[in-house]
Amino acid sequence: MRTLVIGVALQLWIVLFIGFFGGYLVSIDPGVRLVAQLIAVVPLVVWAAFRLRGPRDGIDAVVGIAVVAHVVVSGFSLDRTGSLEASAMAVVVATLFWLMRDLADRERLRRFAAAAVVAAVVPWLAAVAAAWVLEKAEWIAAGGGIPDLESFQVFIWGTANVLPVLVLLAAAFAAWLPDRSSRLVVWVVIGLLSLVLVPFSAGRAGWLGIIVAVLVLEPLAGGPIRGWVTRRSHLYVARRRWVLGAAMLVMLGGLLRLGPAIAANLESRSRIWSQAIGILLSDPLTGSGPSTFSWARLQHVPDYVDRVPVILSHSVLFQTLADGGLLLTAAFAGVVGTYALAVWKRRKRLLPAQRVGVAVLAGVGAASLLDDFSFLPSVTALVVTLAAWSLPSPSTHTFRSISWSHLSLPVGAVVLAVALVPSVVQVNRARLSADVGRNAAVKGNWEAAESAFRTASNAYPEHPGYHLSLGLVAAGRGNISAALDAYTRARVLSPGDPRGAGGMAAVVTDSAAQIDLLDEATRHSNDPQYPFRLAEALAAAGRDSEAELAMARAIVLQSTLVGLLEQAPFVDAQGAAERLPAAVESTGSVNGLDPDVPLWDAGLWRRELPEDAEAPWQAVSEAVSGDSEAAHIWLDAARDRDGSDARPYLAAAAVARLECEETGYRAAERLGRLLLGKEEPDEAGVAVSFRDRVYREPSLGDYQPPGVTRPPRAARWPQSLIDFPRCDWEP
Repeated sequence: MRTLVIGVALQLWIVLFIGFFGGYLVSIDPGVRLVAQLIAVVPLVVWAAFRLRGPRDGIDAVVGIAVVAHVVVSGFSLDRTGSLEASAMAVVVATLFWLMRDLADRERLRRFAAAAVVAAVVPWLAAVAAAWVLEKAEWIAAGGGIPDLESFQVFIWGTANVLPVLVLLAAAFAAWLPDRSSRLVVWVVIGLLSLVLVPFSAGRAGWLGIIVAVLVLEPLAGGPIRGWVTRRSHLYVARRRWVLGAAMLVMLGGLLRLGPAIAANLESRSRIWSQAIGILLSDPLTGSGPSTFSWARLQHVPDYVDRVPVILSHSVLFQTLADGGLLLTAAFAGVVGTYALAVWKRRKRLLPAQRVGVAVLAGVGAASLLDDFSFLPSVTALVVTLAAWSLPSPSTHTFRSISWSHLSLPVGAVVLAVALVPSVVQVNRARLSADVGRNAAVKGNWEAAESAFRTASNAYPEHPGYHLSLGLVAAGRGNISAALDAYTRARVLSPGDPRGAGGMAAVVTDSAAQIDLLDEATRHSNDPQYPFRLAEALAAAGRDSEAELAMARAIVLQSTLVGLLEQAPFVDAQGAAERLPAAVESTGSVNGLDPDVPLWDAGLWRRELPEDAEAPWQAVSEAVSGDSEAAHIWLDAARDRDGSDARPYLAAAAVARLECEETGYRAAERLGRLLLGKEEPDEAGVAVSFRDRVYREPSLGDYQPPGVTRPPRAARWPQSLIDFPRCDWEP
């Protein structure tokens, strides 16, 4: 009865954390994050008080050493408070590993836990698969033809890329189910769901993980694939040419279809990894500190280069090098190496489920070299638990007698926890206060917002986002000196973030200083508002040619702006358009943007479209000139080239609107919206709360003071570039 009660409580704990509170929501809502921490930590503390002993072998000791290394590098962090909170989470993860090793020896409880993991993950897999099928069905029903692989709806998981990894982990835990028929049923369900989830996720890292898992499992399981081929070798030999030919065709088709996406993916990752290396070179021994990468990396991006809005490096290796330098990387490598060596030495005692677990861990490890899923606590917990269960226990270990060596792990964990709790309390207090401040700011209650953000910035003084928020609300209240102090502090803490300099520029009174600050923000940002504001400041200073170049840079970043410059009378629109080639040369060619797009948009606006413009621009240009037949020929060419790009459908909608053809307009507009997905909220002129990828929690838009000059709101292409006729229906 006692085991049953403990088992049911264990299942409830696992389902709550893995299935709900361990997902993406922890990075969005500070209240959810606090609840998730309590749900994760309190049961572990109770369990550790009664069951934690050790180390039982070398891997336990090496994990403990790695945790100590994590705390050490956090002490030298750019953000000591946040890094020490991350170290507290590292203690929790290590404790989970040690206790799951204990649970692995208690067969009945392990079965309860495995069933709970399956119950927590598989329904989400089914929900996501159903949502993706509906997405594709909606696309086909709208007349879009063969749908693109990439999907949008991910519920609590944050990214579609994690779904192949969840498929692997669910299959591994299903291997621990006690009943053979139950295992087979769950595996069949997971297999069927994977037919949707794996391809539609477009997660190349996950695909690599699945391939590696299969390759590792093959020898561990005794070579079932090799045996099947051998038993049917006569069929294979007889048909090998057909088989090889078909395989080559499939591979060629896959490369043609996915090659450009994979190349673009690796190109963007290489930029992120170079930033991680820059952080490492700045402090080779300890890096910038855990939890700092998302903003520390901005200091290592050249001027005008795309910042790539990410919170992690998309590689566990590069992330570890950036977060903890050579010290933490060596500790992490020690854990992985010691674990692999222990598995190898005990390979003859591996259970079937452990063989599956080792293969899946290898697959997840391979996927983690190209992506990083550690921002999802539930995935981290699943990987750590699987690692604990997949390692056979030492041949001899007992904790029946109490000795100091047996108590070293719990004593060490308690000492570290006590030392790190103040940082956890500080960070949570700051997050909750900042949440109060955001809600107050959105409602326009500047006084309450300033008080709340001052509390947050005092509790967590290394967090640049809280100082940016304090600057915004202080400026909104009219407290200019406090706003300037807050923006200055944010700029000092995170000099690569343009928003501190942009905020300072809005509250300083000296014209030269304002121009210098806006120039700095322009060089460090992809946001067109900074060159737009710089153009205004330069024009006010009588530097008209420089103002035109600054406006041209704004157009490079928001090309449809060229058709809205009548709303910016301080700059000559034609002059700015003529300076586009120079702006593209210094900005667009290294900015992760297509340098031709602003030139083509300007040509469309000026009715002087370059001959090398791509099909969507040509189609709209022909429709503007009245040649409907040529416009539709260009539209067909545009759709044939890339069915996953929204621009051909936006061009089709524009052509239909120019022809006042409502049915065609509605169909093309719907397809364009489906491809574009959900739009970002309008940030112009108001304090809005949305997730800040730099500081990894909700924020107040771009943090700029209320009332600053901003570029006209971006119009959907090509609406601001051409004039549409009045039709007898409303678009």
